[in-house]
Amino acid sequence: MLHKLDVRTKTIGFLVLTLLSFIFKSPLVNLFFTFLSVILALYSGISIRSIIGKLKPLLTVFIFIILLTGFSYSPTWFKTPVAQQVFLSISDTIFLTLGGFLFGISLLLRIITMVITTSVLIYSTPLDDFLQFLQKMSMPYQMAFVLTTAIRFVPTMEEKTNAILDAQRARGTQIGKGKFFQRIRTFVPVVIPMLVIAVRMSENLAVGMLNRGYGARFKVTPLKEIQLAGLDYMLIGIFLIIISLGIYLSRLGFGTL
Repeated sequence: MLHKLDVRTKTIGFLVLTLLSFIFKSPLVNLFFTFLSVILALYSGISIRSIIGKLKPLLTVFIFIILLTGFSYSPTWFKTPVAQQVFLSISDTIFLTLGGFLFGISLLLRIITMVITTSVLIYSTPLDDFLQFLQKMSMPYQMAFVLTTAIRFVPTMEEKTNAILDAQRARGTQIGKGKFFQRIRTFVPVVIPMLVIAVRMSENLAVGMLNRGYGARFKVTPLKEIQLAGLDYMLIGIFLIIISLGIYLSRLGFGTL
């Protein structure tokens, strides 16, 4: 059912889930939103291994965020007694607070939620629908085409990169090992083939666009027009009620630290 929804319905749902994760500061509430996004990902056909693969490069960033927020907020910044607890006091202005640690976890969960929901939105929506949606948002067709084409080639470039990495490792190249500048140097055998592949793909795309008469007509008409169905209107109404309820609960102090 998720794949059959209109792109505007899925975009509104994505924005609502993202905004809700930013409205509430409690890690328990944000954990619920993250869990909900994981369920949506599994329902749309995205595997757990794929989710972990997308989040694994961000592990260092996650650790840095938790440590930074733990020392960045004083006890007076928080409203609840639990969050105001101080683990370590280095000086009069630098504290390691439980609230800062919990807020760092909330930021981490927000990033995870955005990464997963973005993957669900892109995976479950044809790029032609995105192109029509951007056009209906008064974006110029040329700009919308460039944006959707860039998104379309991300999985292809990822597959090409993995293939080149495997080929270079099979030849004995130590990718990403050694000191800092040595690590940069080891990626040269990967970057150069990727640049060649990118140029070749862009040339093939340009030839294909010319052969199909791209730019010959001022008005571009889609093969299939996107339309909102009854289920889409119902879900959009539910999303608006949910975001209104979330704003109301946040003003009452629910989900705060």
